Amino acid sequence: MFTYIFSPHVIQICFQEVLQQNFAAMKWFILVCLIVGSTLIDSRNIIKRDAEHRTLVGIHKELGSEVFDAIVLIMLARNLQKCPLEEHAKIVAKISDFAKHCEQEHADEECKKPVNTLFYNSVCAIPDLATHYKWTEECCAKGDPDRVKCFHEHSHVELEPYKKPTSEELCKEFKADPKHIVQHYIHEVGRRFEDINPPAIIVLSQGYEGILTACCEAEDKDACLKEKMTEQHKVKLGLKYHHREICRIVNKYPVRTLRALKLSQISQKYPNANFATASKLTDEIVHLHQDCCHGDLLECMLERLELTEHTCEHHKELSSKLESCCKKPVLERTPCIIHQENDDVPADLPLLEKEFIDDPHVCEHFVKEQDVFLGRFLNEFSKRHQELSQIQNVRVAKGYQDILEKCCKESDPHECRKNAKTILDNAIKQSRDILEQNCGALEKLGDYQYQLILLTRYVQKIPVVTTPSLIEITTGMVEVGKKCCALDEKHRMPCADTGLSQIIGEMCERQEKTFINDNVAACCNGLYTERRACFIGLGPDTKYVPPPLDENIFHFDASLCTAAPEIILTQKKTLFTDFLKRKITLEADKITAASAEFTKIYEKCCAAEDHQVCFDTEKPLLIAKCKELVEH
Repeated sequence: MFTYIFSPHVIQICFQEVLQQNFAAMKWFILVCLIVGSTLIDSRNIIKRDAEHRTLVGIHKELGSEVFDAIVLIMLARNLQKCPLEEHAKIVAKISDFAKHCEQEHADEECKKPVNTLFYNSVCAIPDLATHYKWTEECCAKGDPDRVKCFHEHSHVELEPYKKPTSEELCKEFKADPKHIVQHYIHEVGRRFEDINPPAIIVLSQGYEGILTACCEAEDKDACLKEKMTEQHKVKLGLKYHHREICRIVNKYPVRTLRALKLSQISQKYPNANFATASKLTDEIVHLHQDCCHGDLLECMLERLELTEHTCEHHKELSSKLESCCKKPVLERTPCIIHQENDDVPADLPLLEKEFIDDPHVCEHFVKEQDVFLGRFLNEFSKRHQELSQIQNVRVAKGYQDILEKCCKESDPHECRKNAKTILDNAIKQSRDILEQNCGALEKLGDYQYQLILLTRYVQKIPVVTTPSLIEITTGMVEVGKKCCALDEKHRMPCADTGLSQIIGEMCERQEKTFINDNVAACCNGLYTERRACFIGLGPDTKYVPPPLDENIFHFDASLCTAAPEIILTQKKTLFTDFLKRKITLEADKITAASAEFTKIYEKCCAAEDHQVCFDTEKPLLIAKCKELVEH
């Protein structure tokens, strides 16, 4: 059965870890993903690992001393988060010296050991390690790969909040010792952002160095740093949430789910590549993501480097656009590939319906080679629809499967499936219409009013979720809308579906930890590609018992009148959401009336001589008005 899934031995899909559409402006992002592997080698052995490339010497030569040291520092920071930079730097120096020793002494048997083994041997040899990390006694007693897994399982720790230096302090330290400041940044991001892969952190650090170089010479250092660091923080969060979503797919869904999504993606990216080429790429890619998501940072990084290498070795089979990227230095190749636009769709592609609808042998092919046949449909459909998201393409393929399963049992299959194109087109149109409606509403209403609409919808669907969390979820949706609705039609849906999938993924992760309701559980446990449609279709939570509408519902403070605009907006959203939770099925006109009352009391009391006295006087009147709206 084709349920967004293909058999492991049939469909092998290349994976590009970060969608181009979402990160086109993120200039610091690098080495987070690799697009494809070898296409000429047998699918069971796509990457033939070169022995030297996997040794300490090979890696040190490939990366160079500076990048090698940074990678080791990140791995130390992630495995032993509470150690200070100074202690980690000493270990980095020892490992780096040993790598240089191995370059000179090739015969040393110790140098021939797997790099993971050498790294964790170095960690476990740290004096008094168990004094600071009791669990390392257990981990260091294990052999690899169990030792690697053990360290990963203990790597999730709560760290003290980061103490942000002032602009003057930061710039003074940067001018005195720029290398140390960049090293400190790598160390902090490495231990605080476990979902960002080490090579990406290195490039973030390069961007950070560029920011400090520019802003420390600026007239207004504070403004410069705030603007540029805010943008870079968005990049970090984007990388974090994207990696988390990929790992949710790896850990929660059958491996075939990722294969189907990535077959669609590679078919869009390289429409000139044939199905055989696209389908030979999956096994190594899936293995790579299993390593990355299960904590084997070094193996993850090595496989990425190898995939980049083999992509460039076989670029002619994939795209003529790859050649220019592959001429760049090793650390610049991946972002070049990622930021490339999809290849142009070949002009001579035959009509899709000719092979998959009109051909009298369709049912024969479907019955005899179901997975391969459906895979070819997804491949061909995705080539022709670069404007759709991978999720939407796979949903269409599932719709096509449903049609065949029904019609191939009929006495006249061709007559039964003659409307297949119309049915599939209508499904696409429905998704496009929903997107356009939301983009239109956002443009017409603006961020704040549009978020109130989203809060109204989601308070009905998930009222037990805390008010701050509801505001966070809907704020994320607004941000996705602002970014994606501004794009052209070719990029809008892929951007929106990716962003919303990450938000839904976070919500489903929340559901696993703290039960929300049966409806949410059903959406989260269903097919991955149906989650968004499932959430859109959710009705009110009929089992929800609202809290009383009493004097504890609203909290007004005089400081609200002098607060920053963003704090005022958050307070208004909080009041609005807390009110909605008192009756989640409240009519739209009453919601509008309540919102107007909130605005009225804010404007009146902030104009009064004594703000707090005014709020205290008006609050009972507001509660009475709200009770009237809820009860009648």
